[in-house]
Amino acid sequence: MRFFLLILFGAITISCAQPKEFSIEALDDIFMDTTYTDITFRSILEKHQGKTIFIDIWASWCTGQTLLNF
Repeated sequence: MRFFLLILFGAITISCAQPKEFSIEALDDIFMDTTYTDITFRSILEKHQGKTIFIDIWASWCTGQTLLNF
């Protein structure tokens, strides 16, 4: 019974923790892709709709050495 309650609590916690939608400001943020082309967050999400994606965002002040440590 404890195991079932633990699983149920975990599932509820995870499902509640995920944002359901992004704000207009977030969707209109502009990023630079690996070819140095500007792209909006909205267009990234539209391109990969229905898929799980990983977006790796780094601050502009991070040096190459800092990035290599990860």
